[in-house]
Amino acid sequence: MSILPSKILVDDFKKDVLVNRVWVDYDRSLLLGPRILVPEWWAFFWVSLFAVWITLWAPQYWKLIQRIVLPLIEAYCKRRAQKANVTGHFDDMMGDGWEDDIALRTLVGGRYEEAITNIREARTADEASALLFRLLISNITSSPIHLPGDHSNTRKPLLTRARLKCKTWVQNLRTEGLTIIITVLAFFLCGFIFALIAAAGTAVVYLELDSNGISTSPSCGLWWPPDDGSADAEKFYRELGRTEEAVEAYYRSCYEQESSLQDCAIFPHRDLYSTITEHNDCPFRNQSMCLPGKNLVITLDTGYVDSKYVGISSAHRPFFRRRTICSPLVSDGFVKIKSFLLGSMNSTRFFYGRDDFSSKRYGDDNRTFTQVKIGSPIYGYVPGGYTVTTRTEIGDHQLGYHPIEGLTSSKGVTTLIFIIAENLQYSKASEDPIFPAKRRTRIEECSSASETETCWKDDSIHATALGCVESAEVCSEPKSDCLEAYGPRRSLVPQSWSSVEESILLFNGIKLSSLSFALQTRGAYLLMPHGESSMEARLFRWRRTNGNWKCGGFST
Repeated sequence: MSILPSKILVDDFKKDVLVNRVWVDYDRSLLLGPRILVPEWWAFFWVSLFAVWITLWAPQYWKLIQRIVLPLIEAYCKRRAQKANVTGHFDDMMGDGWEDDIALRTLVGGRYEEAITNIREARTADEASALLFRLLISNITSSPIHLPGDHSNTRKPLLTRARLKCKTWVQNLRTEGLTIIITVLAFFLCGFIFALIAAAGTAVVYLELDSNGISTSPSCGLWWPPDDGSADAEKFYRELGRTEEAVEAYYRSCYEQESSLQDCAIFPHRDLYSTITEHNDCPFRNQSMCLPGKNLVITLDTGYVDSKYVGISSAHRPFFRRRTICSPLVSDGFVKIKSFLLGSMNSTRFFYGRDDFSSKRYGDDNRTFTQVKIGSPIYGYVPGGYTVTTRTEIGDHQLGYHPIEGLTSSKGVTTLIFIIAENLQYSKASEDPIFPAKRRTRIEECSSASETETCWKDDSIHATALGCVESAEVCSEPKSDCLEAYGPRRSLVPQSWSSVEESILLFNGIKLSSLSFALQTRGAYLLMPHGESSMEARLFRWRRTNGNWKCGGFST
C-alpha cells in the first residue's frame, strides 16, 4: 500500500516521509510549501524575534528615520533657495544658529514648513503618510485669493473656468515637487514596515501550526489538479490531506528516537498472504472475451485481513479485502494493424472500449490503445524487457477509459494491461499467452549462447492484452459496514467514518495502490529468473536458465 508508513520508510530513509513528492527529514526540517525546507527551530526563533522587534519598535524606528530624513529635506530646501539668486537681506539671514530656521521659513515658503512640521510631529510612518497626503491634496486643489467684489471668473463660460481650474492645478502640482517626493517616500516606508510585520507574523503562524497550518488548505499539501473542481474531487483530496497528517502522526509515534516498541507495530509480515486460484471462469459479462485455454484465469484473494498486517496498531483496526481476477484477452476482431514506410513501421490499434483521450484525438469511438513499433534488431545483442500500459474503468463524469459492454463485470472494475515485450530470449519454446516464445532464432541473435544451445523469442507482432477485474473493500468488522473502494461513482469516504483516521488511512491507501496505479508507476522492466525484476534496463545483461521464467505474477 503505497501511502502507508511500512512502504514509505525504506531502509535508506528511516527518518524521511514523502510529502508533496518531496523527501522531508522531520528530524531537521519543516515543510512550508511544495519545495521550501528550512531548519525548524532556527526558523521559528529568528522569525519570531524579527516579528516582535518590528511590532514593538516601529515608533522608535520612525524616530530614527526622522533624524535622517529631516536634515536631508532642510538641506535640499536651502540649496534650492540659493540657486534662485536670492540676495540682499536674505544673504545676511543665512547665518548660524536660530537664524537658519528663520531663513528657511522665509525662503521655502509656508507649505514646505508645514510638510516638515508634519514629519517632525508624526509618531509613526502611517501617521506621517496620512498627514502629508492630506497636505498635498489641499495644496494642489487650492485657488488664488480673489479680492472682494471680483466676479470676473464667475462671468466666464463654464468651459473656460474649467480650463483655468485645470491650469491652476497643474501649476500647483509643479510647485509641490518636494512635497510629492516626501509623500511618496513616506508611503513607501509605511508600506514596507507593514509588509515586514505581515510577513513575519504569517511565517510565525505557519511555523507554529505546523501540519495544522497546512491542513487549512482543501488539498492539504497535495497537488490538486486545477481542471478537476468537482465536489467529489474536492472531498477526495481533502481526505488525502488528512491521510498525510495521519501518516505523519503515526510516523512520529513509531519511528522517532523517543518512541518505544509498544508505540506501534513492528511490521513482522513483509508480504500479504493471497490465495491464488487457477480456473476457467471468465469474470466478464461476455465469456468469449477471455482467451480459451486450460486454467488461464487467475484469481488472487487476500480474504478479510486485519489492518495490523499493514502497520495500523490502534484500538480501532479496520479490515480490508482485495480480490483480482485476470485473464488474457482474445485479439481477433479487436486489433487493427497498419504498416508504414515499406513495412519498417507498424501501428496497432486496440478496440476494447473508448479511451476519451484517444477517441477525441483520433476520432475512433472504441479506440483503447495504440502501439507504434519501428523495426526490430536482427543482429547483435539488445537488452530485452517489457513495458506496461494500463486502462482502468472509471465513471462517465470524468475523462478516462470506458470498456465495451462485454468487458464489464459485476465483480468489480475492469483494468486492461497491455504488455509490450521487446527482444525477450528464452532457452525453451513457450506457449504462454503473455510472454510467448514460439520463434526459434539463430545463435548469433542470442546473448552468450553456445553452439549446442537453442534460443527462442516472442513472435507476436503487437502487445498482448490482459484483462483484470479488481475489487477492494474496507470494513469496520469482517463483512459488515463495508465500503467498496473502486468503481465508478463510488462514495469516496464513508460518512460514518469521518472521524476515524485508521479507516480513512486504509481506504485512501487501497485506492492509491490499485493494480493500474501500481503498474503505471513502475514503467518498464526487465525479466529476470527466480521472480525478480530490474529497473536497470540498459545495464543488466540476460542470464538464461532452463527453468521457468517468472515476473510480476505472470509465468512463462
